[in-house]
Amino acid sequence: QVRNYCSRQRGLRIMALRNGLLAFCILTSSLTGAVSVRPRLDNHGCKVICQRFGMKSLGEEFKDIGNPTDCVAKCDEVFADSRINFAAKPENGLKLPVKR
Repeated sequence: QVRNYCSRQRGLRIMALRNGLLAFCILTSSLTGAVSVRPRLDNHGCKVICQRFGMKSLGEEFKDIGNPTDCVAKCDEVFADSRINFAAKPENGLKLPVKR
């Protein structure tokens, strides 16, 4: 009889642990959807989303765009200040090392 009691207690503990874990998972999954914040976007990130056909997620300016090429052009307009100019020379006259 003691053995049945111990196995029953163990079963109840396992069931309580499982139910607690299930409740925790449900609560955290519902909270992550409510708390999620859209990351700050720059020109490059905008173009990556365009190439993955995520134009509608970029906002009102992009809602009528249907292809990645037009979307990338719109990214250059909307996020013009965050573009990287690879052709620009260093401001202080430093020369970049050249691999030979």
